[in-house]
Amino acid sequence: PRLFSWTVLLNHLGDALPDNVRITALRPDVDRDGTITVAMSVIAESVEEIESFMANLEASAAFSEVYPIDDAPAETGGIRASLKGKYAPTP
Repeated sequence: PRLFSWTVLLNHLGDALPDNVRITALRPDVDRDGTITVAMSVIAESVEEIESFMANLEASAAFSEVYPIDDAPAETGGIRASLKGKYAPTP
């Protein structure tokens, strides 16, 4: 069986993504024990929108322990942030 489905991951992210948040980079990492950690970079107009995205991820059954690694002003305006969280897609 396939261990990782990009389609399922992207569907989960799309369901959680607020209108004003864009994902600019995405990197899943599968540990030896099968634990999947997803690192992503996002851009939003405000910190509150990023917090809303993180809350939406946590509210889904697929993500847990979502936290920000760093944030900074984006070159295009708004806020750029790096996030990380555990991902466990439901079968």
